[in-house]
Amino acid sequence: MLIEYFQLAVGNLFHRKLRSWLTVVGVFVGVMAVVTLLSLGGGLENAIRDEFAKAGVRRVIVFAGGGVGTSGPPGYAAASLGDKDVSEIMKVKGVEYAVGQNRQPALIEFRKKTTSALVFAIPQDSESHRVQDVFGEFDLEEGKRISDSDKDSVVVGSKIAYDNFDRNLTLGDTILIEGTPKRIAGIYKDVGDPAMQTRIDVTKDAAKELFNATDTYMGIMVLTKDGENITQVSQDIEVRLRRLHHVKEGEEDFTVITLQQLVESFLTILNIVQTVITGLAAVSLIVGAIGIMNTMYTSVIERTRQIGIMKSIGAKNGDILLLFLIEAGLVGVVGSLVGVLLGFGIAKTVEILARNMAYGLIEAQITINIALGALLFGFFVGCISGYLPAKQASRLQPVDAMRYR
Repeated sequence: MLIEYFQLAVGNLFHRKLRSWLTVVGVFVGVMAVVTLLSLGGGLENAIRDEFAKAGVRRVIVFAGGGVGTSGPPGYAAASLGDKDVSEIMKVKGVEYAVGQNRQPALIEFRKKTTSALVFAIPQDSESHRVQDVFGEFDLEEGKRISDSDKDSVVVGSKIAYDNFDRNLTLGDTILIEGTPKRIAGIYKDVGDPAMQTRIDVTKDAAKELFNATDTYMGIMVLTKDGENITQVSQDIEVRLRRLHHVKEGEEDFTVITLQQLVESFLTILNIVQTVITGLAAVSLIVGAIGIMNTMYTSVIERTRQIGIMKSIGAKNGDILLLFLIEAGLVGVVGSLVGVLLGFGIAKTVEILARNMAYGLIEAQITINIALGALLFGFFVGCISGYLPAKQASRLQPVDAMRYR
């Protein structure tokens, strides 16, 4: 019986092709938007978690000043970190190595053309380089890293090297940083991170000469040992630094966070934004639902005599109700199927374009769960929208229906 109802519903839809297609359009636009957002949002979340799983389990960052992350009251005055803080962190059980870094905006000149960049002062010994490797994104496209004795050499980001001057910078070129000549020893790979693209790394001694910098740091990168509980290590760092800075808990002039905390904070914001945008996109499904309801009411009016004939030969109210619900649900499923295919196609296109633009974290998550969820949702939207028209059709009296013209 259900198969016959299904065949009859399909026949009715094909009999009214234009109206059915217009109704389907109202459904698939909303489903397409929702599927695209869910696919890209899920892919981005998975990519972020994968990146964290690769290296983040050993990374802790200490910032100067409170109010960033979980430590310190909001708006707490920024302090500075120094070599004493690095030494104290190195004493914490579970810490393998710690590296302080500072940064300063500067004017960069090459062949009389000027741009701006962030100049990073960081120790350039082998252990510091190893910490940078674990923190990621410090791969060189060409050249080499500098050592602490190379105060006249720098390593530049890809955007500085290739996008800011009349010609590409090459190894051995001399640029002026705040009027002081520095030779390019290496160029970082373009990994899609704007911070890496526009940075210039110098030695601590070079920073002292360029900016009259002191031995203070804006942040400290901490590498934990394999297998250590990163949460416990970060808490132990907080305890030691509170003691060193003579501050109580809640009054810290520093902030200790793990990459996991940063990732979870970002994912929370991502989920909120995704939920809001998905909700807005789903509004179009209301339009689609109204379209289905309108189509089914029209169908009931057009098929009143047919309904009367069916009831006169034994069809019950439930049979008529089921027939129209199947037809309405089928409209929802067809609209959802088109929306799923287009949604996945758009998401995949965005992924390809993003990769070509070096934004590797944007991925399309194409899963059977999203597809089935969208199809079931479309079916229920169709059934709910078609219930009232179907109920009206089932209550028609056979004699009255057969007299309708």
